[in-house]
Amino acid sequence: MTMKREIDVGIVNAITGKYEGFTKENITSGQNLNDGLFASMSYAGFFPPANKFGSYWFDGSAQRDIDIFAAINRCKDAGFANENIVVDSVMTSAANLNEVDP
Repeated sequence: MTMKREIDVGIVNAITGKYEGFTKENITSGQNLNDGLFASMSYAGFFPPANKFGSYWFDGSAQRDIDIFAAINRCKDAGFANENIVVDSVMTSAANLNEVDP
């Protein structure tokens, strides 16, 4: 599988506190897609940590809420100017999603 868009899926190791980010370069390797997405749905306080990758993991928001800067920096590293960078984010904290113009 080849990813056509940039992606960032973050999970946090419940034992060490280490943040692990998956991008289009490593999310499709082996079981990373299934296991990374599964772990990213393990919200601390609501679900038990996911037993994947030889440890226990929570969603990346257990450590970082939304890491917009990682996405922007990745675009800049790829040569895009600030005015050409658009960040899409799916917010899962409300029943109704409102469009926000930052």
